Amino acid sequence: MEHELNFETIRLLPRETAVRLSPTEKDKYYDKVITDILLANPTGVSANEIEKKTGFYGRTIREHLKNLAKIGKAYGISRSGVVFYFPSGKEEEKPITISSKTREGLFFVINKLVNQRGKFYYIQEKEMDEYRTLIVKGGILIPAEDMREFVTKLHTYSADKGEK
Repeated sequence: MEHELNFETIRLLPRETAVRLSPTEKDKYYDKVITDILLANPTGVSANEIEKKTGFYGRTIREHLKNLAKIGKAYGISRSGVVFYFPSGKEEEKPITISSKTREGLFFVINKLVNQRGKFYYIQEKEMDEYRTLIVKGGILIPAEDMREFVTKLHTYSADKGEK
């Protein structure tokens, strides 16, 4: 069962422009469009709905949705055999950024998010690419109620290993 999607703010490149993008540029373009679609449709959207509205190949959409879920930018819920994807949430506060002390160009960004499932901390690992753009390499969503215990156990774990 499909529902009405909000596509008013989504900007698609003309097909002839999109096909000329390099593979890296195409990946960034698909991620941006799909992320924008998720943010514009907080009640969820399926890969088939995105395919019908964008003309992107279903396999490409599913691959990008799975990757967005893997890095914590989205999550999926199966309803009657169809997976609907949702944005991870809206920021409640300005994120904080921590620079790696061991690797140049590596950062950890912590956001407080809220979505229909509750409040979360979203910790992202970001790395600067050759264009000096921060790219998300990984992420984890931690329910706000679990954060204190998570930090305590992480601190205990790292202290047990002799790390500071």
